[in-house]
Amino acid sequence: MKGIQRLPYRLPDIIGRPSEPIIVVEGEKCADATANLGFVATTNSEGASKWKPELNPHFRGRNVIIIPDNDKAGRDHRDQIIVELSAFAKSIRIVELPGLQEKGDIYDWLKMGGTKEALLELIANAKNSLLRKTFSINPAEYTAEEWEKKSLPPKEFLLGQVMTTTSRWMLYGETGVGKTLLSLDMAAAIATGASFLNWPGSGKSRRVLYIDGELPSETVKARVKEMRKRYSVSKELVILSRDALPDGSLPPLNKDTGRNWLMDFIEEHSFDVIFFDSIMCLLEGDMKDETVWEPMKPLIRSLSTRKIAQVWLHHTGHDTTKGYGTKTREWELDTVLSLTFHNKEAGQIKLEFSKNRNKNPENENQYKPLTLQLGAEGWIHEGQQRNKTLTSKSDHQMLIEEFLESFDRLVDDYSELSPGHDFMPVKKLSLERVRDDLSSRGFLERDGPKNGLSVNERSKFSRAKKALFRAKTLTEKDGLIWRIRLKKSEPDTFQ
Repeated sequence: MKGIQRLPYRLPDIIGRPSEPIIVVEGEKCADATANLGFVATTNSEGASKWKPELNPHFRGRNVIIIPDNDKAGRDHRDQIIVELSAFAKSIRIVELPGLQEKGDIYDWLKMGGTKEALLELIANAKNSLLRKTFSINPAEYTAEEWEKKSLPPKEFLLGQVMTTTSRWMLYGETGVGKTLLSLDMAAAIATGASFLNWPGSGKSRRVLYIDGELPSETVKARVKEMRKRYSVSKELVILSRDALPDGSLPPLNKDTGRNWLMDFIEEHSFDVIFFDSIMCLLEGDMKDETVWEPMKPLIRSLSTRKIAQVWLHHTGHDTTKGYGTKTREWELDTVLSLTFHNKEAGQIKLEFSKNRNKNPENENQYKPLTLQLGAEGWIHEGQQRNKTLTSKSDHQMLIEEFLESFDRLVDDYSELSPGHDFMPVKKLSLERVRDDLSSRGFLERDGPKNGLSVNERSKFSRAKKALFRAKTLTEKDGLIWRIRLKKSEPDTFQ
């Protein structure tokens, strides 16, 4: 039943006779027998205890009568329906049919001589079993003082201090600005735990789902091929392209069928992050209409509850300073980024945060606008030199400088003070973190069946490390490195 919208049996009767009560029985045979008496009758698919929440809205504001089968499975099914419909139905009455043998149902009862009149009398005498959830809230548990004492799970960061497993992002930009190119590389970086732009990586492999609704398969394949030259990503990143899937297998996400398909898929395969590319292609309707986005709000909250980060890609209209259509879609999100052309002829684009709910004095540096350019080795941001063709420095000299750049950037975000050789407090970082960062940024090439570093690449890394040790810039103990003097106040001489 994955991806298929479940509906109540005999739905046209439910819709066409809105003022009449609905009798819920178990099985189509029983529903048909009850309907033949003149009642609005229904059942669910798949049998007892298989009532699904997506059926509930069809019973909103209706009087419901449940006639269970006379066995444990029937009674369990009855109880499940009461719980499910209590937030929707106007009333819920339970009718226990007299004289039934074990496992008997209304079909058997009618064969025994039961009549419509007798059933009407049983319904009239049945008590309302509607459940109304009540909550006891103690204000003393939610004072400012108590909030400061609350023990909450730590944030689980995916990129720097800007993205966690509960983040809700939107990235918007005009057609052709590079939203998909940027997002695919971001997805690959998260999947491999690598750094991206000026955001340090988590150092941990993640499961990432990328759903593309607009590009042809050939374009997706070409972009994935280029992306994998920069990131050694494999099974951690799943990319679904509508063009490559069977027709109808990627229904609109603002419809029950689409949301059911998505929840079934992530429940089966488990993901830490989902990229939606793009809103206009994965939803159905006019993007200016607020009601088109309304069904997405429960989905967004559900993903956050499951600790699945989400990145929604969106287009702009003639006004390239904002996403196309209603602004209300941003209300559910904590982070909104714009991507605009900075210097179109030079291939430069600008990334800016227009909404940054999680910004604070400790991480504000990671929310600064970035001017970006895509080169052969990945995305270059302003102030970062990666393109070897633009410099006369040797590969060894460049690797030394990038080694130091990686260390300084990563150590500020992920280290705590601990004693150095002279017992003075220093910030330490593992050599492995620096090596992985250099690899993710293209300065060390991965090779071999396990995408590890070759002997030659490890040798280059070791030479750069030793040069920094000889220059008395860094030192090491037990696989951890730290600075032994302040950042350069005079030129270093590395050999």
